[in-house]
Parts: sequence; structure tokens; C-alpha cells
Amino acid sequence: EELKYMNIAKGWLIIFVVMGHIGNDFLTDFLHCTMTFQMVVFYFICGYFTKINTSSFKELISTWWHRFSKIYFTYLKYELLFLVCKNLFFKVGFYSTEVSYAGKFIHPDTWIDFFKNVVLIVVGMGREPMAGAFWFFVTLLFLITILTVVRYVVVNCFPKCVELLTFVVVFLIFLAGSVLNYYDILIPRLVPAFTMIMPFYLGYIQREKNLKPTYNNSLLAVIAVVLLFAITYVGYCAVNTNTFGFSFPRLGIYQPYIWMQVLSGPVYMLLLTFVGAYAVIGSSRVIENHTKYLSQFLRYVGKKSMAIMIFHFLAFRFVSLVQYALGKIEFKDMANLLGNGISPFWFLMNLIAGVVLSIAFYWMVEKAIEKIKCVSSCSR
Repeated sequence: EELKYMNIAKGWLIIFVVMGHIGNDFLTDFLHCTMTFQMVVFYFICGYFTKINTSSFKELISTWWHRFSKIYFTYLKYELLFLVCKNLFFKVGFYSTEVSYAGKFIHPDTWIDFFKNVVLIVVGMGREPMAGAFWFFVTLLFLITILTVVRYVVVNCFPKCVELLTFVVVFLIFLAGSVLNYYDILIPRLVPAFTMIMPFYLGYIQREKNLKPTYNNSLLAVIAVVLLFAITYVGYCAVNTNTFGFSFPRLGIYQPYIWMQVLSGPVYMLLLTFVGAYAVIGSSRVIENHTKYLSQFLRYVGKKSMAIMIFHFLAFRFVSLVQYALGKIEFKDMANLLGNGISPFWFLMNLIAGVVLSIAFYWMVEKAIEKIKCVSSCSR
């Protein structure tokens, strides 16, 4: 059964993701707030829809592989697609040797570069700029695998206290992620999974144990939204770099004690998870109950969130192409990974393109793959 309000929540979140990736200088405070909680709540929802069958080892592997393979092969397919198109992107101005991507400069691939990048992509270390949001998928793969292993070991070794021990192990992994945050140690994609195991598990256990918070309480939803923006104002969270915690100067604390610094990360993440999940899902439930067209729109966008995650950076390039044709930006600016939101109008154009064009691109690629498969099977 479709949970409409969950798709509405995913719709809100993916729109926030697109907005956060559009370069601008007039929505910085608002986007700081949304970018602080959006991925945390995304992982909570992913956990909510994760199924782990521990009835037997065979069933465990089957349910794990079903979930893992779907995400992995989607990641693999589109990373490789962007890699194949890399030199073409340089020729049309979508990439440039003069533009930095995540602090690095890139160049057209030689055949040796190409095959090296193929290997990196296969092992989950793909770094194609146009696939800049794909770290989310790889971290999600780690999360699914870690929680599956934890559940299987606990269920088979300690059957009398499964939930308590699962929570303890998950909490210890989460604390490990917080310690790595404190010492500024990062293994891309893997270390963020240590931290995100907590929101992921909390989403999972809510569905697994059929826990049903009163998400349809409008007053609580409004309170949660207000609290969420207050929490994001006094802190920060960048999941892909595993940096999170309270911003002490905004709390009026300029010389925090060591214990404050140590507890800052885990306490902030737990607050962000609980309040963020209720605020986003609760407001989505209110929208489902009280609006028709907004509800339908966000549900549709939520269902297409993967397509938007995959293609929104490419969609920005086409808006930049129009901006260049109209003389609004220079040729080299077309290669900026973030959309050129140089005014509210162009910010809106990038946002629309990031949603609409992404869905269109995904549909075209999937149809093309389907056609190729059909022709291949017919030729046999």
C-alpha cells in the first residue's frame, strides 16, 4: 500500500536538495536550514522502507540483495553513462579545465583514465562531477549492508534481547561516526554511513514494529517545523563530509568546555533526526489531508526523487546554455557544477529544470535501455 504522505515528504526533500545545489546569494540562510536536515530525513525515510528478513540465511541474503542490487546497478548505470559522456561534456562547455569540482580540477579522459575511472565506479568510488549526488546511493548501500549484518548476528546469537542489543550496536556505530566527526577523520561514503545508521535505524524500527506517531496532528507538525528551523539555525550538518554539531557562537558560547564539544555532534544529530522526521513527515501528512493539488504534485515529485537526484546537475547545464545564449553568463560559467542562480528568476528556472528536465531525461534513458534490451532479445 502506498503511503502518500511519505512520497509527499520525499517530494519536499528532493526539491530542497535541488534548491541547495543552485548557486545563489539571496537564499543562503534558508538553504542552510534545509540543507542541514534534508539528507538526515531522507535516510530516515529510506530506513522506513527497508525490509530485513532474518528468518533464514537464505531469506536474509535474498532480501538484502534485492534492495542492494537495485540501488547499486542504478548507481553503476548512470555513473558509467556520465563517464562515457565526459569528453562530450568538455566539448560542449558543460565541463571545463578552468573550473574546480569539489576542490579538484578535471580534464578530458584518455583511454587509461577512462578504464581507471570504470574500476573506481565499480567499487563505489565514482567521482564524476555530473553525478555529484551519487555519494548518497553508495552510503545507502553501506547502511543497508551494515544493518543487515547487525540484525542477523543479533537475531541468531542473542534471540532473547534482539531489539535492545540491535539498538546498542547501532548506537555504538553511531558514536563511532560522531568520534570521527570530532577528530575530523573522513573516509568518503563509508564514515557518513556510521553516523547515518541512527536515523536509518530509527526509520526502520518504526516500520518494523508498526510504531505510528500521530503525524496527522497539525499543531504538533507546526511546532516541529518551528523547532526544526531553530535547531538548524544553531547548528550545521553536512552528511557527505560527516560534519555536524552545534554552532556554539550562535548559542552565545564562545569558549565551550571539552565535554560540550564532545557531546555536540551526537546530541545535535539525535535532535535533528527526531524533530526533522516529525516536521517533514508531519507537515506532509497535513498536506495530504488538507490540500489536493499540492499533495498530488509533491507525491509525483517524491515518486521521481531518484530521477531528480540523478539528473538535476545535468538539467542545470541546459539552463546555463540558455543563459549563455542570452549573454547572461560567460562561456566558462556554463561549466559551474551548481546552477547559475544569478537572480530570483534564474534560480526559479534552475529549480524547474532540476525537477522537470531530470524526470524527462530519466524517462528517455530508461526507454532507450528498454528498446535496446527489446532489440537484443528479438535478435536472439
